[in-house]
Amino acid sequence: MTITRQALQGMAVYVLVGAAIFLVLAFVTRQRGGSPRRQLQAAGALVAVTVIAYGGSFLPFFPDIPTPPVPFTARFQQNPVPDTKENIDAGR
Repeated sequence: MTITRQALQGMAVYVLVGAAIFLVLAFVTRQRGGSPRRQLQAAGALVAVTVIAYGGSFLPFFPDIPTPPVPFTARFQQNPVPDTKENIDAGR
């Protein structure tokens, strides 16, 4: 299994969301009089991992799988074969 450029960029987005959540928790901790040091360190680490993952996705050894074009009319078509038990068994 190969990690594609799109998958690596998607993972970077999820890590970035995690970093934002950690930053919010750090500020809440700071407002309550606590030390947000651990949360800020975790958020910094997540941001660093995000930068590495997103930047690394543009390296040449990650394949780029282009999305095939879908005709506009095909998006609204329904399956002509009904979902019956016989059709599902025949498809297997």
